[in-house]
Amino acid sequence: MKKSLFILIFFISIASVFPQTVPVFLLKSVNNQLSIEKIELAENETKAFIKGENSENISIILPVSNGISGDFSKAGDKSVMIARFKDGKLIISVQKPDGTQKELVSKTPDELKNYDIKVNVTGFKTKKVFNISNYDIITEDNNSPVIDMFQGKIPLGEGDYSITTEITEHQDSFNLKGEFETEYYAGYYFTKIKLNNDKTANVIIDLGAAQSFLTKDVIPEGTEIHSIFAKEVSSDGTRLVDMPINGFGGKIENLTSCEIDSAEIGSIKLSRFTFNVIDSFKNVKGKKIDGIIGLDILSNAGNISLGIPKENSPTIVNLGNNEFAVKDSYIIPFAFSHGHIFIKGKAANTDIQFILDTGSPFNFLPIQIAESEKIQLEKSIDVYGADRIRISTHKGRLNNLDLGGNLFKDSEFHFTESVIFENYGLTENGGIIGTDLLKNFRRLAIDFRAKKLYLEK
Repeated sequence: MKKSLFILIFFISIASVFPQTVPVFLLKSVNNQLSIEKIELAENETKAFIKGENSENISIILPVSNGISGDFSKAGDKSVMIARFKDGKLIISVQKPDGTQKELVSKTPDELKNYDIKVNVTGFKTKKVFNISNYDIITEDNNSPVIDMFQGKIPLGEGDYSITTEITEHQDSFNLKGEFETEYYAGYYFTKIKLNNDKTANVIIDLGAAQSFLTKDVIPEGTEIHSIFAKEVSSDGTRLVDMPINGFGGKIENLTSCEIDSAEIGSIKLSRFTFNVIDSFKNVKGKKIDGIIGLDILSNAGNISLGIPKENSPTIVNLGNNEFAVKDSYIIPFAFSHGHIFIKGKAANTDIQFILDTGSPFNFLPIQIAESEKIQLEKSIDVYGADRIRISTHKGRLNNLDLGGNLFKDSEFHFTESVIFENYGLTENGGIIGTDLLKNFRRLAIDFRAKKLYLEK
């Protein structure tokens, strides 16, 4: 009897080693309508997808790894992409003109199910965003901006497509909880962070930063600093390339990172967290900025309640309190894309995608908006981002500002040619909501599950 039981368990174990199927996602254009088709592959099954020469197929979505990747599909270029499910792995390859194949991706279903993928597609006359949740469920995303990592610099003809893919780890639960104090100074929200139970640094709470930063001089002694590279995958092979990130005036090059054993922000404790490292930030009115606390930390709370601090009047930031009360507030839906909070709105009559940015003391719009809406301007200050590039601005007042269907009157904006809008493919319809607007409210609350933020009056 024991022997029979052992044999039965053994056969069950063997049968469940590999899933029966694994999906592959094919981006297509049918009658000029973009769509993503989910195709299931059985174990040991192989399928080939021909691109170009009037094919409906544009590209297979490549689940390479966490991060941002780009693809360009040209209508006249014929190629073959091959997907197979073999030995418990999804393998995606491209076939070269000489018939040889180059492997691009090899992942197990367990690795893939942890992926959430945002697919931004820019065509000659069409734009669309898709979400693939848990590497399973496809939905159209009508709230997120269509991001083009090529910044519109690649000319597109009929049938050409620029594809920007963002892969993040799927998050079923949010586990960051606690609170800390913040104070207002020169338009920024400052708090303190303690590193390895030793150094204390002044950092700003930056809801416009996808990543968190520390300056080199506050990093605890003995901490290893590593270069940051991106993996470039193509039919010619795989190579490591520098991975700059977007700053207000341009890109921050030659990035490095470090892992801090322990970091404390008020009652919040982080273990072995990776920070980007930067030489320095520009001082603000004599006060030194030692770092930035970005959304890679804050969004892990699921929700944020931030009392808006005033001069000489600090407040509390509470993370992870699922029962925070919201009363007498403007309710504004948002999209979370490329590590940023995007709000659909209008500047006068122009549709805008605003980035919520508490790392900015000012509200910003492209200079083209002032020209098209005939807004009277006056020369204003020069501003700097983390990249330390100087940007000239002009100041004007916007009579009507719409944020998610909520109307705000007579708001001050700075108008500029900042390339941060261009970096996201939003040259003429991108904007920034900074602390200058938030100072009019008592509290900002953000619910990352429901994708809503609240401005308490």
